[in-house]
Parts: sequence; C-alpha cells; structure tokens
Amino acid sequence: MKYNAKVIDNFMPAEMWQEFKTYIKQELDNGGWRHAHNDYQELDILNLGAGQELAVGTEANFKLEKNDDMFYKPLSAEWKDKIIQYMIDKKYWTRKPKEGSTFHLHVLWPLTSTKYHLDQDAAATFYINEDWDYNWGGQLIWKHINDTVGEYLEIRPNRIIFLKNDVEHNVTTTAMEADKRLTIQMFFDADIYNPDLFTTAGVVQ
Repeated sequence: MKYNAKVIDNFMPAEMWQEFKTYIKQELDNGGWRHAHNDYQELDILNLGAGQELAVGTEANFKLEKNDDMFYKPLSAEWKDKIIQYMIDKKYWTRKPKEGSTFHLHVLWPLTSTKYHLDQDAAATFYINEDWDYNWGGQLIWKHINDTVGEYLEIRPNRIIFLKNDVEHNVTTTAMEADKRLTIQMFFDADIYNPDLFTTAGVVQ
C-alpha cells in the first residue's frame, strides 16, 4: 500500500539541530521578511502586533488581523545546501531538487488559518517551535489517498512531514494567544522522493 504523507520525528541529529536553532534565532532578529500574499517591502515582523496597521511603501495599509497573515524569507544558501545533502544522505531524496525549488523560513501569525488547497509540487514542512501549546491550533490537516479519511499533525520541534504533490491539506486556525508559528516550508519536484519513503504509514521515530 502507498501513502501520501510521511512524518519523521527528530529529523536533525542533536548537534545539527542546535546549530540550526542558533541560525533561526539570528534570522528572527534580522529583517528581510515579506508578507506571503502582499509582497511589499521588507518588514520587521517582530515589532508588530496583531491588528497593527502597516504602512508598506506606497501600497495601501493592511492590518494583521486577517486569515492570511503569513510571512516568509528565503532560507540561507548554507542551510539550504545542508538540508538538501542531509535529505540525500538519509535516502529521503534520491537527488538534489530542480532549479526553482523554494526553501523558506515561514511565520504564521496568531488568528491565521489556510483553506484546503493542493500544491502542484511536492512539499515538506519542518517544525521549529519548542514550546507550542496544543490548544493554540496551527495543526496540519490532510486527506488520505482514498479521499475519505483525514489526518492531523501535532506541532513538535525537529519534526518534518513530507507530502506528495496534489495532496489536499490545510492549517487550522491559530489562537490569539499563540506564539508565532515557525516552520521551514519546502516545495520541490515530486519525483525527487525515494519511492520507499511512502510504503509505510505513521511516524518514524
């Protein structure tokens, strides 16, 4: 039987995970963020609060209270290369992704959710938050291949989920009191996967 998603806990080994967390802290302290759906000038998101108006260049102001408040910045070339090589070494991927694949550090704001949607490319989400409260929401939900039963995934640090292309999925609404939901979002060509990756279901510890 084939499956359309695979979850792996403790994705990075301990030393790599510690180095990655140091890099993430530096990125959060730096600028360069862009709104996922209103790609205006770069924003300093850490100094913004929900409902605060933003003057973005000559564009119209918008408020951080809608259900599309997602921000991103490209992953550094160094960490992109490290993660790609690690995927190949662990035999999750059979080769490097094609040109145009994206690797973004992604922040989901409180009160944000997404609608069910399909990605033409295959995708992976890597979770970073170390103290995420289950009651804050923000869980990934997706449908099985048979289109009858869905699954949801709790947010845990150093956890990754691989999705095949054309998997219907969404993210549940995050609570007002939630922390900023931090992930790495990766989109790449679907035939990159090792076919054996999806032959079993469940979580790989």
